[in-house]
Amino acid sequence: MHMLTIAELFEPRNTVAWEHLSRLTYPWEALPIIHDIIMEIGASLDGSEYAMYENDVWIHKTATITPSAFIGNAVIIGAGAEIRHGAFIRENALVGDNTVVGNSTELKNVILFNGVQVPHYNYVGDSILGYKAHMGAGAITSNAKNDHSSISVSYGAGAGDGAARGMGAARLGRGVDGGAGADAGDGTEHALNAAQLGGGGVDGGAGAGAGDGTDSAQFGSGGAGVAGSEQTVNALNEGGRIETGLRKFGAILGDHVEVGCNSVLNPGSVVGKGTLVYPLSNVRGYVPAGCIYKRQGEVVDIIPK
Repeated sequence: MHMLTIAELFEPRNTVAWEHLSRLTYPWEALPIIHDIIMEIGASLDGSEYAMYENDVWIHKTATITPSAFIGNAVIIGAGAEIRHGAFIRENALVGDNTVVGNSTELKNVILFNGVQVPHYNYVGDSILGYKAHMGAGAITSNAKNDHSSISVSYGAGAGDGAARGMGAARLGRGVDGGAGADAGDGTEHALNAAQLGGGGVDGGAGAGAGDGTDSAQFGSGGAGVAGSEQTVNALNEGGRIETGLRKFGAILGDHVEVGCNSVLNPGSVVGKGTLVYPLSNVRGYVPAGCIYKRQGEVVDIIPK
């Protein structure tokens, strides 16, 4: 499971949240506490560099914000960031230095490392995008299962959809690797408390988002929020699956990941460093680092030039 850890997915210090992330093992453990992370970092920012606004918003003075953009509660926007026309930053968003948040892109409960680009019609919710990760036009994270059950991360040989590394990997002498869908039918729910399994939603405004029906669920449904004060459960189940205990969890992209246009990252997707995802892909579970994801069942290694 080392490939799913923060240490493996991200290089250090490419986000102001690194000190907080480095205390955790898995990146999704940060999702219920993003609000708290933002509030703690915001209180420590240099007032000569950042302007503070109402609703706990901090914007670096070198950032460019288009007047038509919407910025909600608990948001940090870093140096040199570009927030373009029609961007919708809802709440609990840490937008790193030199990022691009583009036209009609929506962010909710996210950490974007420095240099991330989500420039055209993207939805990124309950997710973490690593250094210089890029999502092509129309690519989205789906952050809730349509049955509202808790989300697991599947990985390894034989998991779920059997996303083997295909013939390309066989020619390279690599074994079967890859991931299953986050909505593989385990049917198991790990109750942290009644709020998570009921309609409790956000605890003190700090959680991963209340189930208001506006999130990008797999079929447009919402879902209950995760209490911000609770800790994520990481229960290893049989078959290479980690139960996160979260009902809202979009995707984790490692550093330098490229996601092609109009791709869907299903709940609980984790993509390793430097991997390229083809356009129109339907991604589930763990995709190894340094690969090309062509479609389910065909994931091949990148061959250095």
